[in-house]
Amino acid sequence: MSLMLTASAQNIENTIIQDVSQWIEKSDIQRLTEQFDSNLQMNILEKENFHSKAQAGILIKDFFKNHPVTSFVVQHKGGGESNLFMVAKLIAGSDEFRVSIHFRKVNGADKVSFLSIEQIKK
Repeated sequence: MSLMLTASAQNIENTIIQDVSQWIEKSDIQRLTEQFDSNLQMNILEKENFHSKAQAGILIKDFFKNHPVTSFVVQHKGGGESNLFMVAKLIAGSDEFRVSIHFRKVNGADKVSFLSIEQIKK
């Protein structure tokens, strides 16, 4: 039974992380923000605060407008069935960013509860 649960959690993890990765790589803001929790913590370029889903959507749209994605690669992922996370490297032109995203279960669906985008200093 625990083997089935682990495999099931791994499939969920891979699906949501793959989906979010594709949406970020394609700058598909609409699909990405649909995955946001109703309120989430965000840290974008050292500006940290809690935002509503609508506010967070505006902020992330502005970020992608100013930093068009060239590449997005997941470097680490993990967690359990109800609490997942991923860490990735985002390249936008000559700028590089570390992206951290945490998910939590809300009514059976994985929702983004935390999103951080930090510029990698060269």
